[in-house]
Amino acid sequence: MKISEICNRSVITVSKNASILEVVREMRKHHIGDIIVTEHTDGIEKPLGIVTDRDIVIELLAEEVALGTVDVGDVMSATLVTAPHDADVFETLRFMGIKGVRRIPVLDDDGGLFGVLSVDDVMSILTKELSFIAEISAKQIERERSFRE
Repeated sequence: MKISEICNRSVITVSKNASILEVVREMRKHHIGDIIVTEHTDGIEKPLGIVTDRDIVIELLAEEVALGTVDVGDVMSATLVTAPHDADVFETLRFMGIKGVRRIPVLDDDGGLFGVLSVDDVMSILTKELSFIAEISAKQIERERSFRE
């Protein structure tokens, strides 16, 4: 299965000049824990970094940094780990594990933002697949009982 089939295509983005207050308001409004920082180049929205709610708490609030003195570009994880949209889900999960990231921007063929894949997206799919397996076992037991009757 390709990550393009399960990644979230509704991605909230901001520019690197966005204020921290703007970012947290977007996170609250959309009930999300991360925002992709992008720039538009030749009509393509390219990801530059990612900022998470955890980044804001640990890097700014815990250090008592005045929020008005920094912008998203100062806080974002600039070493961005990405994956191509046609990458295999399980290969991407292994890669995410090696890099220690829970979310990964997914890129289209032009290097533009296609979506975001999170560990939660994969867990949701796996949960559904496991429930199908459980149904098979239950149906098999039902079927065997009907043969005996």
